[in-house]
Amino acid sequence: MLRKEKNGLSWLEFEIFQEFTHLKHATSLRSGGVSSGSFGSLNMGLDLGDDEKNVTENRTRFIAAINNTNAPTPDVISGLQVHGCHVAYIPEALIEAPTADGLMTNLRQKALFIKQADCQAALFFDPVENAIAAIHSGWKGSVQNIYQKTIDCMRQTFGSKPENMLVAISPSLGPDSSQFINFEKELPQEFLPFQFKPFYFDFWAISGWQLETAGILPHHIEIASIDTLTNPQDYFSFRRDKPTGRHATVIWLI
Repeated sequence: MLRKEKNGLSWLEFEIFQEFTHLKHATSLRSGGVSSGSFGSLNMGLDLGDDEKNVTENRTRFIAAINNTNAPTPDVISGLQVHGCHVAYIPEALIEAPTADGLMTNLRQKALFIKQADCQAALFFDPVENAIAAIHSGWKGSVQNIYQKTIDCMRQTFGSKPENMLVAISPSLGPDSSQFINFEKELPQEFLPFQFKPFYFDFWAISGWQLETAGILPHHIEIASIDTLTNPQDYFSFRRDKPTGRHATVIWLI
């Protein structure tokens, strides 16, 4: 991943998307905002205990930093994330925020906005059909294989082919931080090969396996492989700290 900074605010971009000049994307880090305490400082999550004005200012700063100079501000669209596997299409006129852990569109200036702290945020881009998706996936999303469902939805909605799609996954809980004491009840049998020591699972590898099984080419996948739990300077972590803030991962077509 590439680390960038503007006006004291830092964020990450994926190398796999750099050649596409009509595509904007980023994953926020935790510095450069106005929130304080356990939400310090670039908290992107509402309804966590942080002041709503602070979150609004943080989001405004983040979008402004990664947007092109003098470019119009995109419509920022965030769904109600419930650790499910529903992927919602974002139309030109959106009446209310969808209850969905996945958002997809082929319209310009629609910034698909995912919030996360330890969970994976995945960005999908089909450069042939010019369509995008942004996905929130914790372990429950992995169990439901939301990535397979995203590919299916993009195929049905836009005519996307898996072999044309590019996928990038944000910093998230790393293998050495992914302890599941009750894995026999919580995780399916097919995840057992990814248990590399007692009670610990490699969800980065699980995601790569799910994507490749769904038809995404290996060289079209970029996984950040950065552990949010063990990097408190840059990342909020729900497993490490409660309460805590949220990061944002965003993508839009310009």
